[in-house]
Amino acid sequence: MSTPEIPKKVPQFSALKLSPVPPKEDCCCEGACETRTEALPENGNHYSWVVNGMDCAACARKVENAVKQVPGVNHVQVLFASEKLLVSAENDVSRQVEAAVSKAGYTLRSETAPAEKTSPIKENLPLITLIIMMALSWGLEQINHPLGNLSFIATTLVGLFPIARQALRLMRSGSWFAIETLMSVAAIGALFMGA
Repeated sequence: MSTPEIPKKVPQFSALKLSPVPPKEDCCCEGACETRTEALPENGNHYSWVVNGMDCAACARKVENAVKQVPGVNHVQVLFASEKLLVSAENDVSRQVEAAVSKAGYTLRSETAPAEKTSPIKENLPLITLIIMMALSWGLEQINHPLGNLSFIATTLVGLFPIARQALRLMRSGSWFAIETLMSVAAIGALFMGA
């Protein structure tokens, strides 16, 4: 490579004039970009439940789609942030809605029913178990490589169990390509590859 005949100029930043961008009229702060929750229709019966087991917005969409398939339902709204299911229907469809949601792999609880109290240890027991199993697997790996490998495989399968169970539930309800399925296939594939 030859050297350029014309030397490159270094940009002079002192010559730049910076000024703030003026605000636009359709700013989200004024509510133009917000998504508003639709009001339920006035006529018919109105039902409200708390949905247990939703981890993501896609889960909320699955619940909403499952309830929309119930005959007699006029309007369905799932609020992911508050885990609420709001249904407007012509007649009493509460049992059919509960069956559709449980078939989709989630559980419903009445808003008026008190939430079950669980201790922090019981709530975090699966995570604590996995942490202990990972530490034991690492320790075994330091002492005996083949035994450590088997221990890591067992730890992976124990951690994968709740996700794979949810993937199977979703497959039974017709959602073959959910994130849970992808995670299960990826983890099992990693085990086969030896990663």
